[in-house]
Amino acid sequence: MREIDGIVYYTSGDVSAYITRSRQTTVALDVLSDFWEKEHGERFVPKPIRVNGQRLYTKDQVREIKRFTDTKKGGELARAKKEYEAKKKAETKQEKKQCWAIAEKGKRPD
Repeated sequence: MREIDGIVYYTSGDVSAYITRSRQTTVALDVLSDFWEKEHGERFVPKPIRVNGQRLYTKDQVREIKRFTDTKKGGELARAKKEYEAKKKAETKQEKKQCWAIAEKGKRPD
C-alpha cells in the first residue's frame, strides 16, 4: 500500500491477496488488458498508475478487479491470451526473418 498526494494506492501484491489470486495472475490481467485495449478498444480490468515500474490501484479499481475475477467468463481471457500469444509469435518470426536477411546481406560479396 502506498499513499500519493493523499490517495491510497494498492500494489499488485495487495490486490492479489484481496482477490485471492497469485501476483502473476494480477499482472497478467493487466498485460492482457493492455493488449486487448490496443486491439479492441476496451480493458478487462482498470488501468493502474505506474510508479517506478510498480502497478498501483485505487480502492475502487481493486473492487472492479475483484468483481471481474469473481464473474469473469473463462472464454474472454482465453481468447485474449490466444490472440496475444499469436501476435507475439508473429512478431518474433518477423524479427528472425529480418535478422536472417541482415546476416545474409553481410555474407554476400560486393
